[in-house]
Amino acid sequence: MTIEDRATTFDPTTVPEPDLSIPPLQRKPGGMGVHLMRLAMDRIEHRARPGGGNILTLTRSRVARAKEG
Repeated sequence: MTIEDRATTFDPTTVPEPDLSIPPLQRKPGGMGVHLMRLAMDRIEHRARPGGGNILTLTRSRVARAKEG
């Protein structure tokens, strides 16, 4: 799936992983949506949109992934 917008450029692939050792109510807001996106997708690509904005491509295989851990 590819999503294009004209918003301020934002590359979610540069967002650091959240510190999940900190209880949710004690963490700073932000980053969990990107974290969930990373868990759900096989590949995430970002590029700046010509003329301003973002192009975000999310890839998920239709083949079941092996369970982790």
